[in-house]
Amino acid sequence: ADVMTFRAGLRDGKFISQAHVAQVVVHPSYRPDEALSINSIRHDVALLKLADAIPAAVASPFVLAEGGQAGLRVSVVSYGRGRDFALSWQRDCGVTGAARGLMSFDCDVTFGSSGAPVFSRAHGGRARIVSLISSGVTSGDEKVAYGMDLPGIVNSLKQDLRNGWGMPEARHAA
Repeated sequence: ADVMTFRAGLRDGKFISQAHVAQVVVHPSYRPDEALSINSIRHDVALLKLADAIPAAVASPFVLAEGGQAGLRVSVVSYGRGRDFALSWQRDCGVTGAARGLMSFDCDVTFGSSGAPVFSRAHGGRARIVSLISSGVTSGDEKVAYGMDLPGIVNSLKQDLRNGWGMPEARHAA
């Protein structure tokens, strides 16, 4: 955590505000060395606590959406391979499936897009985060990205932060 910095509004190397990370909690069932599986995708989530809050008047945080359903139109904002500072925004793609805490998308993601937020405007107004990209595969012309249902996992990780778990003493399942 002590070498991580969060940059709000990062675009073309410029940002609105930044803060160092004070604490990181990783989902206790996530295993980074595990092959791609339902379990690895469903638990590929971490939560960062900033050392200093960024005021909402400077960079307003996004709210989580309550689960995605097949057919929901979404967008993905990412910094893929070779684009560390150049934001890429796929404005329209969709949820192709949602079950057992997992989601699949027809979004065009690339290596380095892991952790990218998947947004929905289904309820009008400001975009809400539906999921995070965990992985993606390409088979011929077909692209499939995978992510997880967030509300329950984020609530669990928030509790872990309140309990003082997190890197460097990260809580991991036995």
